Amino acid sequence: MPELIHKFDTIESKFRTKYIRQAMRKGAKPINAEAKSLVPVNSGRLKKSIKTRLLKRSRKTIGVNIKTSCSDNMFTGEVFYGGMVEFGTERMAAQPFMRPAFDNKKRVAERIIIRDLKDVLFREATKKYGSM
Repeated sequence: MPELIHKFDTIESKFRTKYIRQAMRKGAKPINAEAKSLVPVNSGRLKKSIKTRLLKRSRKTIGVNIKTSCSDNMFTGEVFYGGMVEFGTERMAAQPFMRPAFDNKKRVAERIIIRDLKDVLFREATKKYGSM
């Protein structure tokens, strides 16, 4: 991974950010799908609310969030109870679905991200230096 990051630094920054975001979004798909498969379903609203969002633009951070609400606080919004299901309450046992989804699919996500970034590097190198 460090070698890949070093090579990726040679690509113009606006394209680099675009490619990293695309790769991270693709890598998040298996985690998102796993969370949807693990979430306890009553009405289906919580399952439907699980979304992948890009983190707000920052010079230092590029990433994605998979969450159940549109705000940064998981206990707000239309489906405010996602955090209560995940962590439990004093009256309800926890039924984790987000953390297990991450734990189950993080290696798959990592492989997708690395593969996607390698493809971009190869494509960019081919453009810059001709076919290899």
